[in-house]
Amino acid sequence: MKMNLKFSLLALLMLAILGASVAANTLPSVSIVSPQNNASFLVGTRIDFRATANDAEDDPNYYADCGYDGTSRQDCFRWTAIPIGTPNQSIIMSTSTTGTQVSYSQLPQGDYSIFFTAVDRAGETGYDSILVHVTPPISLPGPSVIVVSPRFSLPSEWTIKDDEEYHSFRLMDYVGSSTNPDQLVFDLLYSSSSQDISCRIVSKYLECRSTSSGREGDSSRVEIRVTDLTSGKTASDTMQVVLEQNSPSNDDPELNLPSQWFISGDGSYDSLDLWNYASDNQDSDSRLSFTLTSWSNSSDVDCYISQDRYLYCRASNGGEGDNSRVTIEVEDTDGRIARDTMTVFIENDSSGGTTDSRDIDLQTRSLGIQENDTQTFTFYVENSGPETFIVDSVEAFDRSNYLFVEEMGEPTQVNAYSTASVQIRVRATAVSSDRTETGYFKVQGHFRGHSAFVKEEQFDVTVYNGSGTYYPPTGTTGRWVDVSPGSVTLKPGQSEAVLVNVYNDSGSRRCYTLRTQTNSVSVLASLNDEDFCLGSRSSRTVNGTVRAATSASAGYYSAEVITRYNGQTDTQSISVKVETDETPPVTPQPPAASPAKVEVSQYPTEVTLNGTESKTITLTLLNSGDEAADGVIVSLKGLPSGLEFQPVVVGTLGPNATRQVQGELKGTGAAASGTYSVTAEITSSTGTQSVPLTIKVENGATGTGLVGLAQPVAIGIGAAIVLAVAVGLVYFLVRPKTGVISK
Repeated sequence: MKMNLKFSLLALLMLAILGASVAANTLPSVSIVSPQNNASFLVGTRIDFRATANDAEDDPNYYADCGYDGTSRQDCFRWTAIPIGTPNQSIIMSTSTTGTQVSYSQLPQGDYSIFFTAVDRAGETGYDSILVHVTPPISLPGPSVIVVSPRFSLPSEWTIKDDEEYHSFRLMDYVGSSTNPDQLVFDLLYSSSSQDISCRIVSKYLECRSTSSGREGDSSRVEIRVTDLTSGKTASDTMQVVLEQNSPSNDDPELNLPSQWFISGDGSYDSLDLWNYASDNQDSDSRLSFTLTSWSNSSDVDCYISQDRYLYCRASNGGEGDNSRVTIEVEDTDGRIARDTMTVFIENDSSGGTTDSRDIDLQTRSLGIQENDTQTFTFYVENSGPETFIVDSVEAFDRSNYLFVEEMGEPTQVNAYSTASVQIRVRATAVSSDRTETGYFKVQGHFRGHSAFVKEEQFDVTVYNGSGTYYPPTGTTGRWVDVSPGSVTLKPGQSEAVLVNVYNDSGSRRCYTLRTQTNSVSVLASLNDEDFCLGSRSSRTVNGTVRAATSASAGYYSAEVITRYNGQTDTQSISVKVETDETPPVTPQPPAASPAKVEVSQYPTEVTLNGTESKTITLTLLNSGDEAADGVIVSLKGLPSGLEFQPVVVGTLGPNATRQVQGELKGTGAAASGTYSVTAEITSSTGTQSVPLTIKVENGATGTGLVGLAQPVAIGIGAAIVLAVAVGLVYFLVRPKTGVISK
């Protein structure tokens, strides 16, 4: 009897050891059986959802008491409907311990991601999801119409002017007539590109306008919901809002040729740039078309137009004094035409070419101006020769973001051995410190017998800032980025320095990330410093370089400096012109659209919560491409046992759009205290992006008795203790008796 007792105790101890040596827990296996993925249902229809849930460690009926802390949980199974496009308005259809099946008929019209989630006794979570569509109700035939919810059908597109003024759209025109208008309320649920197009609901109107960053062709998809207060039913629909150019009424182009043009009599072609004499209020010079309609005495003077820009004429058989009446037509993109006629004279160049007697000089100087100031300066055009210089045009300009230069008047001619004055207005913007910028002054004209004479000179403008503090433009807050120069001209293999000024006018420290990109491999851009932080009300100037590749072809390109700060993006462009000796000017080409790219621009690096606490995690997503990204979903990978996070379905993220996404991290009481490394994973049609997160659990499960042994660490320690006690008791119970037996 004593031996039986010994072996019974031994058996109980061994069972305890085996119970403490449980294998590592696996996630529940979950599958939604019905309905099928992408199934559609009418509004108000009862939808029967059914799923299966199995677990490798638990009894198939573990849902009867799936609580892992000794109590029965009431949310072991959860059915959730998440509207596509509005993930923060999720609908909990069922939470229970026996809810592998649920019937639900209250889903409003829309597209939904349906999630079924199962939690096992160890607190591990498994889930499956499908997509279902809830469509508008069907109106029944007959004298009466049964409407389950308001009928609401918007047009596919609404076009507004790009004038930054609000335009109104009457929503009532797109609601079914059987609905009482006084009982309708409209809500703007979603706008895909709010940084370019700003929309709002005013009473029963949708009002939209272009922002300062909006451009012709930009669009925003808006989702609007209508609610019938009488029945409580809702309906929603989407519409594309598109910006069109707010152009004035088209005007005729203008063409003002010089009355006389002198060409040499040596038989070589002289050229005249027609862009200098044509203009159009709607079209740039490069979009105008020129035609040589007639010229007299064609046997003496031969003319033609090249590259739709240059008029070439030469003396064929004519001699000095012969001339030709040449008529030119200019046509804009709308087919409007202007024409003008000039006389082309042949005159021998007895001087044998350009000499000092035909020279024209621009008297230049160094100028000084205070920041944020405007001054007028006088320039002098000097003719040092014995012949009158005929002025065709005068132009003053700059290639700096800190100056604005323009001419205020121009002479018609400069007499022999004399000068003529030209006034130029210069306006300077704010600068970080004293700096010198370059302006340009160009005069185009001709002497008799020498045409198309061009002279271009540089002049220096020093912009003074006495305080040495870098001031942003009036009205900007938080950050300001400026890139100088705004345009460069390079030959293949050449490079030019650029400056990027970043200013922080806030009262706290801010961090910035700078990147460069170009629209062609022919142009390269780089910065010396790309990631840095600025203290309160301070600035930094970053040096950079723009270089033309040795194999670059002549043409127009662009380089961009992209600055990201606190989820915001600022892009400054640099126009790059590549010139070669043998290639004529090339018409500028717009930059190619960049593909969609979803990134996490802001997220919490560390989250702290108690074992039974819920925390909202906020991430800011950025699509830095010019195309929309679809199927965007945010989830947390590698969560420890006892923490849950429902994946957030974002849906579509528009081009160059930023979206703030929030999800709930829930502690169920089973997570042990400690620090865990997890991953926030963002999946979309562009691929997968991941960022690391640190989660700290405070006051988590510590484990006591047999319940505490469920935790992996407690299991190992408990097993070791039980094994030691068992060995000691076995030795005590079965060891032989020793000692002296007295007779």
